[in-house]
Amino acid sequence: MKLNLKQIKDASRCFRRFRNQFPEWEDERSEKAQIAMRVIQKCHNRAMETTFKPHWQTVLGWVDREVFKDADPNDTKKWKQQRIYSERLLLFLSSWYKQTLLPNHSLAYSGLTLSETVADVLVESTIPVIKVSEPPIIFTVSDVVTTARQLYNDIEVRGQQWLVAKALGVDSVCYQRLTIGPKGGIDDTTIYASKKELQGAEKMISSIARAIRQGADYPIISEQCNDCKFRKRCII
Repeated sequence: MKLNLKQIKDASRCFRRFRNQFPEWEDERSEKAQIAMRVIQKCHNRAMETTFKPHWQTVLGWVDREVFKDADPNDTKKWKQQRIYSERLLLFLSSWYKQTLLPNHSLAYSGLTLSETVADVLVESTIPVIKVSEPPIIFTVSDVVTTARQLYNDIEVRGQQWLVAKALGVDSVCYQRLTIGPKGGIDDTTIYASKKELQGAEKMISSIARAIRQGADYPIISEQCNDCKFRKRCII
């Protein structure tokens, strides 16, 4: 049996909901965050392939191609909106480019899918960017402000830290999330997982994976029940 960490996360919220919904999931990040992440991955890939970091003008071109690929230049209103959208993305990426990419000389791999077997279940996840430093850093982008506590309690985040630790044979991993502000600003939230915390994440993931494999189908009562489209199927 194979499970993605996103499925593990869904099941941890409620096994009944997990059993009744389709197995596919949507990317929770907004289009803006997805574009920023793709451009950042291109920057790291270019640096890995050529040993040279891309010039800022190259990054500008990548952003414009992403933002304007479906835009109609004859639609003045839409074109103006896309221009503002592009400017805010560039403000965010400019800060990242100057503060993170240029001064940082560690290797970074993007889009790697890592997996581990626990409780006879193959658990996998695609890591957006892994910076090979001491300790290793998982790097992600969002446009929703997330506190360190929220990241710490996110089983997908903790699972990715565990997978990276297993893959690299290390005892600690950092997780860094940059948030795109409404006007292109930048906010940095970073959490650190020690060896003990990584072991705790493995136990939790193993427990959830085992329950899924054994066919767990019961509700987990929370405030989310009020908005759940499957609540009529539950007998609580």
